[in-house]
Amino acid sequence: MREGTFVSYEYSGNGYFLTVAHPSIPAERRVCSQPVVMGHAEGIDCGFILFIEDGKLMMECHTWGAVDVPDGYREKDVRVEVANSVTRMGKS
Repeated sequence: MREGTFVSYEYSGNGYFLTVAHPSIPAERRVCSQPVVMGHAEGIDCGFILFIEDGKLMMECHTWGAVDVPDGYREKDVRVEVANSVTRMGKS
């Protein structure tokens, strides 16, 4: 996706929305929230959701813990993992 175009970045106060565009991104709306994708950096936990529509991909990074995701969080060394829904619910 080398020809992707930066569209916008918006910090919401407890996370951010990052949007890029590319001709190969579908026009049909799709929300990608499963599997659950989480990030961890410097004691701050977050979740990610992708929105695909009209040739754009918007990534939402939202707070998932006691500490709000700060502006600039994406500059940190964020460890990303896919959560097992059974584990996330506290079951073995």
